[in-house]
This record gives sequence, C-alpha cells and structure tokens, in this order.
Amino acid sequence: MHSAGIREKVVVFFISVFFSIFLAAQSVGINNNTPHASAVLDIKSNTKGMLLPRTSTTSRLAIVNPAKGLVLYDTTANRFWFHNDSAWVQLPVNSDLWNLTGNAIINPDTIFIGTTNNQPLRFKVNNAWAGEIHPANGNVFFGLGAGNSDPNGIFNTATGTDALTSNTTGSENVGIGYRALFSNTTGYYNTANGNQSLNFNTTGRYNTANGHQALYWNTTGSFNTATGKDALYANTSGSNNTANGQGALSSNTTGAVNTASGENALASNTTGNNNSAYGFNALFFNNTGNNNTAAGYQALVYNHGGNQNIAIGYNSGTHPGTPNIYNTISIGNDGFLNAYQNQAFIGNASTGWIGGNVTWSTFSDARIKNTITEDVKGLDFILRLRPVTYYISNKAITTITGNKETPDFPGKYDGEKVKYTGFIAQEVEKAAKDVNYDFSGYAAPKNQWGLYTVSYEQFVVPLVKAVQEQQTIIEELKKQMAEMKKEMELLKNKN
Repeated sequence: MHSAGIREKVVVFFISVFFSIFLAAQSVGINNNTPHASAVLDIKSNTKGMLLPRTSTTSRLAIVNPAKGLVLYDTTANRFWFHNDSAWVQLPVNSDLWNLTGNAIINPDTIFIGTTNNQPLRFKVNNAWAGEIHPANGNVFFGLGAGNSDPNGIFNTATGTDALTSNTTGSENVGIGYRALFSNTTGYYNTANGNQSLNFNTTGRYNTANGHQALYWNTTGSFNTATGKDALYANTSGSNNTANGQGALSSNTTGAVNTASGENALASNTTGNNNSAYGFNALFFNNTGNNNTAAGYQALVYNHGGNQNIAIGYNSGTHPGTPNIYNTISIGNDGFLNAYQNQAFIGNASTGWIGGNVTWSTFSDARIKNTITEDVKGLDFILRLRPVTYYISNKAITTITGNKETPDFPGKYDGEKVKYTGFIAQEVEKAAKDVNYDFSGYAAPKNQWGLYTVSYEQFVVPLVKAVQEQQTIIEELKKQMAEMKKEMELLKNKN
C-alpha cells in the first residue's frame, strides 16, 4: 500500500508539472514559485545540484539518431559530451584551456597553442592579418601585414610590420624589422635585418642588409652585403658590393664590385666600380672613379672620377684641385698630396729618410728600349751645374702646394734642421736647356700645385759621359805631351 501511494503521488506530480507548463506558458519552477519567463524549467536550490544522464562511452556511441544538442556525461572519459547533429563533441574542461593569466603544471606534448592538422596557424589583430606559421610551405610570418601577399614563396621568414608584405614567389628570404624587404616579389636568398632594410627590393637576390634602411632602394641588385645605418642606401641595381659602416656606399646606385669598410667610406660613389675603401671617409667624394684603393682615415677623400689610384695612410691621396687624376700611389703623404697622374708619393713634408737594405732598381732591359742614341751631354752640362747646400721650409711646401698644415707631432720639423747638399732644380733645368739636353733628371711641375723635383741618380749618366769626355781629353793631352817630349829629346841631342 505504501509503494502504491508513492507511485500515485509521482503520477500526480508529473501531471501537475505538465499542466503547470501548459498553463504557465511553458515555464516551470521547482522550488521556485516565480520561474523566469525565458526558461522552460527554473530549478532553485542552495544545497543541491542537478544530474544529467550518465552513461559509458559504449552506451553513448550506441544511442540511435542522437538529437542535435543532446548532452550527457561520459563516465568512461569522465567528460561532458554534446552532439552537434553530425558527431559527438567533448566539452572542454579547465585543464584543456590556455589561461591568459598563466599556466602551471602543463605538458607541452599535449597542451600547446597550435594546430593538429596540416593547416597554418594564423594570427590576427582587429581582424587584420598579423602573421602565420605555415606547415606546408615553411613560411613564418609575425607582424601586421608581414608576408601578407605571399601565396607561393617557400621558406620565408618575416618579423615586423609589413616585412616581406609584397612577396609573391620569392623564397628563402629573411626580413626582420618594419618594412624589411617590403617590396620584394620574386627575389630570393635575401636577408634584411633592420627598419626598412632592403625596402624596395623586388627581384634582387643573395643580398644581406643589416641596419636601418640598409640597401633601402635596392630593386634588382644582387650579391650585396650592407651592414650599418644607410649602408648602400641608394643602391638600385649595383651588384657584388660590400659596405660595412654607417653611410658606407650610401649613394651607390649602379656601381658594382665595390668594398667599403668604415663610416661614410665611398659615401658619394654612384656608378664607380671595383673600388676598395677602408677607414672613415675613405674615398668619400668618389662618384664615378674606378679601380681605386684607399686605406686610412680620409684616404683618397678628394678623388671624384680618378681611376687606378692607391692611397695608404691618414689623409693620404690626391690633391683636391685634381679630383680626376689617375694611376697614382700615395703612402703617408698627408701633407704633400699627389697632384698629377702616374706619380708615386711616399712620405710627407716631414719625412727625413727613405731606404732599405738594397738600392732602388729601374727596368733597363735592352728588349724594352727603342730609338737608342748617344746624345747624352757630359762636361758641357756638368760644368754648368752649381752644387749648393740648403735647408727645407715645410711652410713653403704647404703654401705652394695648397695643402693644409698637418697636426703637430714629435719630430715634425726635424727636416728643417738638416743641411742638405744638392742642386737647385730650376738651375738644372736651365743648364740642360742651355746645352740643348733633354735631361730626365729633373721634373717641372705639371700644374700650380706641383713642385720642381730632381732625381740625383739620373746624374750618374751625364757624369759618366763627362768622365769619358774628360778621359778622351786626358788621353789626347798625354799623346801630345809624349810627342812634345820626343821633340825635346831630339832638340837636346842636336845640341
């Protein structure tokens, strides 16, 4: 009787619920006399919860035609599941989520940010492209617009806003920094590290740019290396250039095979080729000159369009008044700059000794000489020379040559204290002209910045000629004396 009474009460309860739902516009409250109008069932309790159906995985999977939205608890998996009308989906729990405030005791093999299929992991900010890691083509992009247009390129890496943003088929490029490799489309094997480095590169390849706007304007140039702010900044199509230092080769446009190491080295070069500059401002003003080599602070700084020049040492090189001379060698000539082509300068106005273990040799092979004559002047020339002693004025040298006074250093004026023995070049010139002798032992200046010079070793030849002429005279006098002696003997015997 007791069981029957309970069953009756349950039946009455469900009948009451049914009619309550019907009469209350389908809102029912349990322990709640005012169920919310938006809920079909509003259960109220401060001490108890509600249990959904519980079943094993096997039973869950055996449910026939599960309704969309069907929810239950899987006792095998110990997880809630729901059906999305096509498959069962496990509801995540806290251990499945990546917390924004940090995560503790995680297993990176099972808890990670990423994908588990062959699809890229993409990043967006304000629903705009902000990067992608692609498992198929190997591209790695991170930054607003980085690699955004890259449909076919492979193995590219771009980090920074708009880095490699125009790339289409270029591959194996690395762009790091705002707009690094911004315009690159098909170029490959380029490395850009720095704000707007290789910014306009389109098809250039094998370029390396490190520094703010390094190789900024490069478009098609290849095999260039630029390290430093604005290094190779203006280069467009020049190739095989190397620039190390702020502003090195910064104006180069189409010049090729140049090497600049040092701040502003070859900074003005535009189309010059095959130049090498090492040191601050080395070959600074060169723009079209080719095949020049400068090593040292401001070495060959005044060269503009000259070719085949070599300068080694602080401020060594050519004169500012002759920016286009060629084939000069300047070593340590900071106070006495080369002002004419085909000359070699060693030392400055303070140099007091040049030498070594052996003498200087000059080519004298008969096979390289032509139009050989014996028109060397001897006694007639030598007797017109005036040997003198003298002192040198460094100030006069800088005044005449137009060079700047060099900084003071110990021994700078030691040469002015030496009493030299020699000739006056202008007098040597006059003596040679007076006897109609085209003498190579002196050189007149080629322009207003040059000085007269004398080559003392050249005097050996006219001296030898003079000795030969003198010996001829001696032999003739000896012959005459012998004849006179014979005549005197005959006169003596007659007496």
